[in-house]
Amino acid sequence: MSRLSILSLVLFLSIPMARADVPHEAVRDAICKAAGQESALPGQMDSLIEGGVLRDGQGAQILSMRCDGSTLIELMVQGLQAENLEYMVVDMLVDPREPVLDLGGGPVSVNDYLRRQSRQGEPEVAEFAGEYLRLLGDRKFNPSLMVLNNQ
Repeated sequence: MSRLSILSLVLFLSIPMARADVPHEAVRDAICKAAGQESALPGQMDSLIEGGVLRDGQGAQILSMRCDGSTLIELMVQGLQAENLEYMVVDMLVDPREPVLDLGGGPVSVNDYLRRQSRQGEPEVAEFAGEYLRLLGDRKFNPSLMVLNNQ
């Protein structure tokens, strides 16, 4: 997505939403599209946050957001979108240990979701999920864990 189209989207969507907790459909579509493209999500999210369309602290809610029949986290894990997943968990300060994902069967943590995928997913997805399960729990890789522990 070009900078001009992102800016246009941000300006258009800066009109107050009916429910502040639920991203407007156009915002949701832009986020879902970026999540499926390698390394595209961080720039998209930063633009939406800087434009006031989204706010810090919505990471868990956005990970649970529906994207054409799956959630954003499912889309990123199934698509092996490493940088996008890292951004959403590490930079958006989602505690991977807390049951914050709404995947339709009660709250689930990012760790539990990745653990399940590492056991049940297709081989490539299982390997990816297992690696990120390990990485997101590593304080060197995920320094936000130190911040989250102090809250």
